[in-house]
Amino acid sequence: MLSALLAHFQHEIPDARHRRALQATAIARVTTESLLREMLDGEDVGELFEWLSDLSFMESGSLGLFPHDLIRDALVAELSRRDPDLRRDFHRRARKYYVARLTEVWDHPIGNAPNQFLYDLTYLHRNNRITTALFSWTRHEALAPGVPRADEWARIEEALQLFEGPESLRWARYWAERQPESPAVVRDDTGHALGFAQLITLSRANAGAAAEDPATCAAWRYLENHAPLRGEECAIVTRYWLSLDRHQAVAPECASLFLHTLGVYFTKRNLAFSVALFHKPDFWAPGWEYVNFTRIRDADFEINGQTIGAFGHDWRKVDVLAWQNLLFDRELDPEAQRAPSTDEPLVLARPDFDAALRDALKGWARAGGLADNPLMRSNLVRETAGAGKRPEEALREQILAAWEALDKDPSTQRAREAVRHTYIDPIGTQERVAERLHLPFSTYRRHLQRGIEAIGAALWEREATNGAPRMVQPEQA
Repeated sequence: MLSALLAHFQHEIPDARHRRALQATAIARVTTESLLREMLDGEDVGELFEWLSDLSFMESGSLGLFPHDLIRDALVAELSRRDPDLRRDFHRRARKYYVARLTEVWDHPIGNAPNQFLYDLTYLHRNNRITTALFSWTRHEALAPGVPRADEWARIEEALQLFEGPESLRWARYWAERQPESPAVVRDDTGHALGFAQLITLSRANAGAAAEDPATCAAWRYLENHAPLRGEECAIVTRYWLSLDRHQAVAPECASLFLHTLGVYFTKRNLAFSVALFHKPDFWAPGWEYVNFTRIRDADFEINGQTIGAFGHDWRKVDVLAWQNLLFDRELDPEAQRAPSTDEPLVLARPDFDAALRDALKGWARAGGLADNPLMRSNLVRETAGAGKRPEEALREQILAAWEALDKDPSTQRAREAVRHTYIDPIGTQERVAERLHLPFSTYRRHLQRGIEAIGAALWEREATNGAPRMVQPEQA
């Protein structure tokens, strides 16, 4: 009946502007006047929003307008068939709007706003088969996350004991004591806890504590062997993620816990790697692969005779911007795979980074002397390359800036001159440089070594300290 109503209504739409406004409401979870303005390229939409509000199949809630589900499905199907480019444009504009709002609310969080906008972003994926099978869309609003109250722990511990056993419960208590910020619950509208998650931060500073828990021990061992943390970098391990009634299930509370986890990923300073641990990993594999988390069997562990499977993502190789762009493709095509990049970032350990810097300095004065240097694919260079700037140019700028900074400290001015005449503006052999600086050769070598180490320390601080992952405005068409 609703489909027939829509077919009849199509002939009564006043004009193309009204048709586009109606189509836009089918893409977004809920539509506000400000979102509609973004979707329609900034035009005045007040009259259009009022028209939409009066439609018989349009519903209204505290967060905005939304069409009846059957009407929404019919609109999306028609738009996909008749104008897939417009549908893609609507997705791009909606995503841009949500990312901008997320940036604002994370700076000044109000209530459950961050989770709501994450829910809006995720909702853009609801029409592909992978997310439909693994993500619950049964609520119009995301459940609010929060720190467990004292009176909620008995319920949480009861669920852990029931679904995962006493050993697992022990480690939940262990991490709650050491990282009080790690546990979270999501609650329904009455304030009743429905789901529980615990996200553990691993770094070199707490490797000893991680070694005690078999889950974090396996994750740390994987990181050390395959993706070592550098400097102030950290990793997040999703140690627990469960509905208090249904364990790990396709349920609204688990969907909201996933959104909470994304929020932590996007705002955690110096986050280098994420590990998610799941019972029945084969069931969850399609969903995690869809969001570009790889199955990392070396981080699996056993507890109570059951193997818990691990999935991981290296944010140093595929950062938030690249991750967003990949998922943007998959919003409309779940099989979409970007071609492997020939300049995928290299995650260099400190000794390899220092060796690459020495090679860069040795090749400084030669044409193409930096062309094959590993630093060309470091995050240090990738952050500054772009906007027409070649990677080699970006690398040279970074090294020059670190070298010039040596002049600010009187104690490193001779080191600066040693580096200058040896590599930046070379004047010949090292013996000749020592003569030019009126230094014994051993003293010159000591200053040269100090200069190289100071440059390396400055560049390494930038390479290994990523800052908070950025939610970047998506401009891709």
